[in-house]
Amino acid sequence: MEPANSKILEKKLAENHRVLQVTNSKENIAAECSEVRSLCLLSVSQYLSVEGLKELIDSAYKDFENLHLIVISDIMFFKPLVALDAFVYIINAIRYGYLFKGIEKLVKMLFGNYKKIRESMPLTSYDKNDLEYFLKTLQLQHTRIKKNLGINFHRNTIVIFKAKQS
Repeated sequence: MEPANSKILEKKLAENHRVLQVTNSKENIAAECSEVRSLCLLSVSQYLSVEGLKELIDSAYKDFENLHLIVISDIMFFKPLVALDAFVYIINAIRYGYLFKGIEKLVKMLFGNYKKIRESMPLTSYDKNDLEYFLKTLQLQHTRIKKNLGINFHRNTIVIFKAKQS
């Protein structure tokens, strides 16, 4: 079930903001790079390695000359726990009205391919101090948003921005 807010967000972005659409053409992307002001990574960080996330942040600020901020949701500063994620999944299923379908999907996930994938490629958790130090070396600042933008309310969203030059 798709949250109703995603349609509203899509419409607002289309009406009020320029959105970079990634295509296979390097020329199209290069032409759009100067227009990019912000980058949102929603529900992606847990699948990137620590080095992968650092490389992405570093290259984004180098490649997009007018980039002001990066928003990253679902950052975990703790070891991922299957039981906690399952609990949050059920809470969200109740909240958004798909409890029975949610339980069915959860059982399939826990006993199917998803379990095997997570065992071979576990979700990434980040060391808060290491990430802060890394951002500081790039002269970037960050702030943590009180409420995660992803559906996993126990995870974190951070906003990264360029430090003001003094």
